[in-house]
Amino acid sequence: MDICLAAARLALVAVLAVGAARSVQAEESAGPGCTTSIVESGQSEAGPACTAIIEDPNATHEARVLALLMRGIWHYRAWRPQEAKRDIERGLELVPDHAKLLQLLASLHLDNGDDAKAEELARRSAEIDPNRSNTFEILATIARRKGELRVALGYLNRAVELRPDNAMAKYDRAQVLRKLNRASEALLDTSWLISQPTQNLDSAGMDFIDGRYVPLALASTIAHAEVLQSLERFEEAEAQFNAIVSNDRNAFTLTQRSLFLHGLPIGAGMKSRLQEAMTDAKEAVGLDARDARARRQYASTLEYARRHSEALAEIDVALELERREDGMPALLESRKAIARTRKAR
Repeated sequence: MDICLAAARLALVAVLAVGAARSVQAEESAGPGCTTSIVESGQSEAGPACTAIIEDPNATHEARVLALLMRGIWHYRAWRPQEAKRDIERGLELVPDHAKLLQLLASLHLDNGDDAKAEELARRSAEIDPNRSNTFEILATIARRKGELRVALGYLNRAVELRPDNAMAKYDRAQVLRKLNRASEALLDTSWLISQPTQNLDSAGMDFIDGRYVPLALASTIAHAEVLQSLERFEEAEAQFNAIVSNDRNAFTLTQRSLFLHGLPIGAGMKSRLQEAMTDAKEAVGLDARDARARRQYASTLEYARRHSEALAEIDVALELERREDGMPALLESRKAIARTRKAR
């Protein structure tokens, strides 16, 4: 996952990764039906229950603020960012220095790409309450977008220190450590992640990988395999990718294994795995003919097999299918490279 491709990651963050889904760690209650567990589960009755408290003239100031927070989270979970923002801002009008409300508003600005405002709000939240793990995740995300990986690592270390079971923070930290060429440290995080129950990970968040929203359990297994690959523990990495495909054989998982096989080094006793990589990519295209990234990978294997005309045809189809702006540069670059090679022959 490249944090610079974060247009889709932003939408993900809004639902799970940095926002409301991870923001409430202890049961809180504004009143009957307006509690942490109910709003987090997205139950339809949560909204009306919280609204009743907000509009109750006899409700305490504290209860009304908490109900606005809860209803904001409820809206956030249901992809209603404007409604969530209204509730959060109303809550801040009542309590301007409410750390959790500031954190949630920071998440909303982060989702909209307003990193400067998000950082300002997150820093205010951290100053008021320096013990909120999720606030430091927001700051880490902003630092990663700036390319400040060591700064991001510091924030993620703090997030994990505050909440050792923070799965998304450990996942993000593993990604940063790998980019910093500290794969042995990243392995500690990915090993912990893959040891956790699938349900626990998937409830903590998702990531955006190669054009798809990927539940955290699967994303963690991919990350673990990639870390093993960085450590040149190729057999263990391959076992992870084989398990991924065995568990759910689809265009995405086959493309991931194809990328791994295609990227293995040749020499020192290791043979080319190009044919296997091509077989996986071809099957991926067969399973989902509209998967532009599967076609890109298939084209790449065809190119290396010197089947340039076929590779070019696959890239052209992928360009027609691609709907995400962040997917276009790689496809266009691949097309140029294949066309150059073909012309030179």
